[in-house]
Amino acid sequence: MIKILVIDDSTLMRKIAREHLEGAGFEVDDLSPTTSSALINRLSVAPPDLVITDFNMPTLNGEGVVRAVRFSNPKTPIIVMTANRDEARDAKLRTMGVRKIIHKPLDEKALIHAVKQIQTQMG
Repeated sequence: MIKILVIDDSTLMRKIAREHLEGAGFEVDDLSPTTSSALINRLSVAPPDLVITDFNMPTLNGEGVVRAVRFSNPKTPIIVMTANRDEARDAKLRTMGVRKIIHKPLDEKALIHAVKQIQTQMG
């Protein structure tokens, strides 16, 4: 079973994502981001197999999260959740190694499908 870290500044969104993922049998931890150094420390203490992060957050946005995850472990798969559609931003995130971009409102089936696809690719 893969360990998933959900990062979102919204307590409600972390709760919803956690419920969806745990309901599908995944092990989930969640975190509200503060700084990239705090995130890197968290990733080194308990490294996840997969990171799911919101993009629009006030203290550390999704790009900052991606950079911190890449610094901690360049191979960790990342899914970004966002309410805004922005092809240029999405293309940049993909070049940074983001595997999937899921648009909000969060759809349980799309989330689970994306995680299972990545899980299959992980072996």
